[in-house]
Amino acid sequence: ERRRPPRTTIVWLLVILMLALAVGFGGWWMGSGRFTAVPTTDGLDRGAAVTAIEAAGLSTEIRGQYSDTAALDTVLGTDPTGGSRISRDGTVALLVSLGRPTVPPLPAGGERAGIEQELRNRTFTPVDGGQAFSAKVPIGAVAALDPAPGTELATGSTVKLIVSKGAPPVDVPDVKGMSEAEARASLEAVGIVVQDTTTDFDRNVAAGDAIATSPKAGTTVNAGTSVTLSVSNAVRVPSMLGRTVGSARDELSRLGLDVKVRQVTDTDRSLVIGQNPGNGDLVKPGSTVTLVSLP
Repeated sequence: ERRRPPRTTIVWLLVILMLALAVGFGGWWMGSGRFTAVPTTDGLDRGAAVTAIEAAGLSTEIRGQYSDTAALDTVLGTDPTGGSRISRDGTVALLVSLGRPTVPPLPAGGERAGIEQELRNRTFTPVDGGQAFSAKVPIGAVAALDPAPGTELATGSTVKLIVSKGAPPVDVPDVKGMSEAEARASLEAVGIVVQDTTTDFDRNVAAGDAIATSPKAGTTVNAGTSVTLSVSNAVRVPSMLGRTVGSARDELSRLGLDVKVRQVTDTDRSLVIGQNPGNGDLVKPGSTVTLVSLP
């Protein structure tokens, strides 16, 4: 009678077979099984390229890259390049054109290190462009770029950094006799700021017009300096001749002036025949105007 193989022999054969399969699978996985090829994206638009990469089981990230020749959003390739071996759970960067780079805007304060880094991020090479006066940017910070922000350049171009050497010296202009608005505009035109205003009397300057500045006109200061503007509060006395005393008193009181009347009869209906100060004179607020009337 043919003898059956022992049960233990069969078990060992199964164990050996499973070990052989595990070793074979492990060798395949460690060799080529855990890798896949990056799809080529030549001729594909952005959406189709993303679909092709994800269909291969790979994740996608979009990475912008400046280009002198490729239109905006054109697919430039991948990183790693198409056909490269990559882990099956890897990520592929899809390189998309940003077009030609432009000179970046200047941030407030002109911090140099940040501006240089932003220029390099856009493929530009920052170089020294000298110094210039600036009333807004502190000494040593970047006051301007050459070419100016927004200019489109070829990749790898150089951009000059013009450094501030502080505010330029200016002379305080003479604003006497100008309206307050005109005086402010004249001062601001040379970079001087009106920080405060005062009201003062000047018999030669009408109410609301500028008398002087502090520092005074002709003083040399740096642009950005603050000044105090003195504005006249003088009252121009109108003509009261021919008006009744009552009407004249009301008008002068409305202007903030006191009234003294010289008349024969104490009545508001008498007519004014004289006044002091006279028509058009400039006086301090609260000054007294003397009226002479008849009867």
